[in-house]
Amino acid sequence: MNGRKRSLRAVGLMLLAILLLGGCSGYITGYSGNYAVQDQVRYEIGDRKTKAFAAEVFWDMDPTHTDIRIADKIEGAPVVSLGGYVGTGVPTPFFLTAQSARKELITDAPGETTWEVPVTWQDLLITVYVGKNVERIPTSSPSAYFGIETEEGIAFYRPVCYFVCDEENRKLYSKDGLLYLRADDTLLEGQTNLTARKPSGSAEPAGG
Repeated sequence: MNGRKRSLRAVGLMLLAILLLGGCSGYITGYSGNYAVQDQVRYEIGDRKTKAFAAEVFWDMDPTHTDIRIADKIEGAPVVSLGGYVGTGVPTPFFLTAQSARKELITDAPGETTWEVPVTWQDLLITVYVGKNVERIPTSSPSAYFGIETEEGIAFYRPVCYFVCDEENRKLYSKDGLLYLRADDTLLEGQTNLTARKPSGSAEPAGG
């Protein structure tokens, strides 16, 4: 009986060790935090470099720069998705951001804030060229509005994806800025946050 207990305890310890080591090395998802940045996109790279996913898209806050390309491969790893999970399953959504934006000029609702100058806000369509290996969007997040100071006040832009899919992609195709599954012509899940548009607007300063 004691021998059986020792065996069960040994098995339990081995399983615990596997889980702990797996959590530390990205064993569960295959991603443990290896990343690379290329052409305004940050990619998470799988531990064995057999796959990768695109995470952040960095917009440079120039309203005339609206083209982003998702690589087919990064450091030899095929880019298979937009967004994904790392470590033990931590969501790492695909989204568009502006690193150079001033913190006080980042907002989800510019029309609900009182400004000292006139403000305008609008969606800015960012054409995202999807590579031939992308198959899905496991997790995504909507973009905020990023403000740019002008002579007239502040112009807020909210990046919104307009997808164009590589014709060599065997899983997906694009139509009118949206991604569809080739297998059954259904809309690819996970892109609503990225493509949903909001009405433009403007507001005068308080007391103006």
